[in-house]
Parts: sequence; C-alpha cells; structure tokens
Amino acid sequence: MKTKCIRRQEFVIVGWTPSDKQRGFRSLLLGVNEDGKLRYAGKVGTLADYYEAVAPIMLLWAGSRPISLVRCPQGRAKKCFFQKDDAASFGDEVKHVAIQEKDGHSEPYLFVNTPAGLMTCVQMGTIEFHGWGARIEHIEKADRLVFDLDPDEGLEFRDVVSAALHIQEVLAQIGLTTFPMVTGGKGVHVIAPLTPSAEWPEVKDFAHRLAMALAQSEPERFTAALSKAKRTGRILSIICETSAAPPRLCRTACGPVSLRRLPSR
Repeated sequence: MKTKCIRRQEFVIVGWTPSDKQRGFRSLLLGVNEDGKLRYAGKVGTLADYYEAVAPIMLLWAGSRPISLVRCPQGRAKKCFFQKDDAASFGDEVKHVAIQEKDGHSEPYLFVNTPAGLMTCVQMGTIEFHGWGARIEHIEKADRLVFDLDPDEGLEFRDVVSAALHIQEVLAQIGLTTFPMVTGGKGVHVIAPLTPSAEWPEVKDFAHRLAMALAQSEPERFTAALSKAKRTGRILSIICETSAAPPRLCRTACGPVSLRRLPSR
C-alpha cells in the first residue's frame, strides 16, 4: 500500500504493531525510498502510544483541572494553536466547566478526568497539556503555585538549577514544600502545592512580592522584567498561574509528563 503524506513525501506502509485494545492495530510502520533502497522511517501512532502509557500518572496532575491545549492537527512543523474552551466539539469524554471572564460572561473551559478524555484530546491533534493552578471544585482557590525560571540565552542550565535550588530554600523557610520540574527547554518550574484556602488575589499578591524580593536581593541573578533586553545574564522569575477571579494573569503551566511542541534547547 502506498499513499502520500501532507509534506509531499512518498512513504510505504511496511507493517504494523498489534494492539491490545479493540482496534485492528496500534501503530503503522513506515518506510521511505532513498537511493533505490527502502529505509525505515518510524511509526505513526507514537504520540498516542505515549499518552496512553502515561495517562494514569498524568491524570493525577491534570485530571479535574481546567486545561489549555496546544493543538497541531497537521503536525508540529505546521501551524499550531492554543485552545482553552470548547463548544462540545470534542465529544462526551472531554468535560466543561463554566468560568467567568473579565467582561462578566462565562466560557466552557475544558477538563478531563479519564484516560479516554485525555486520548480524545490527543486524537484532535493535541501535543501539549497546560493545567490551571486550581481544580474545578474550587476554581477560585489556588492549590498550586508555579515559579517559572526562564533564563537568558547566554546562561548555562546549571545556572538555572542553582537558582531553582535557591528558590526552594527560600520557600522552605516560610513553610512551603516544593519540587522542581524541567520544562522541555532551558527553564525550570519550581512548584509549590497549596491547601486551597486562599483566593487568587491573595495568592497572586504573595507570589508577586516574592518574585520582586528575589530580583531586589540578587539583581545580578534574578529579574522580574519581562523584556528580554533587560534579562541579559539573568534569570526571569515569574509566576505561572491562572486565576478565576479578576485580575488574572491568564497563565497556565505545562503539566508533568506532557510533551512539548518545540524541540529541547
């Protein structure tokens, strides 16, 4: 069997891997013709295979939480887009929670709580899953605070690791247990789980003051300025959050074990 893919390169289906689910096969094995020889090119279905394998772990962090999706229906080399709400086009396995926007109207934000819901998003071309800092049952109260350490291009990864360890020490001194997470690039997230009691304005104020204090105490190391021109040789410390109550930063954080669209730097 021979057909053509969207990038106009001919390929040959040379086999398949069996499925333990109720479908004919798990993935297709593809080959391409090069210099008169057939060369193995890889599998179609690898993305779905990965998310199917990690779904039980991923749902511990992404389940029952508003999510934003990075969708690439034609592959990551083509145009991708960010999607946070939906009008039921994903089907029954992808759920909705009404969240009030700044202008007062509500939008149906996405969430999943089953592997089937997660896989439905993948089948719609989703590569990245970004989760809110609150769960659907207490949407106005943060249960997670994420400090995003985004380094200047000239810094080494060890500089970011050192900065993350320093922030962990600072947060430990005020009673917060944290853990680091690599982001797929050169950055690191320092994540602080919270008891969902304080509402977003209070949490955001605390996080902003802490980020500013870091920049003021070690200005040669940290900055709170978003401008890349003001970041030379330093690490930007910002807060990844999404608040249901205005004013909001309209930010989410890429979840643990989520893939990334862009290659690692």
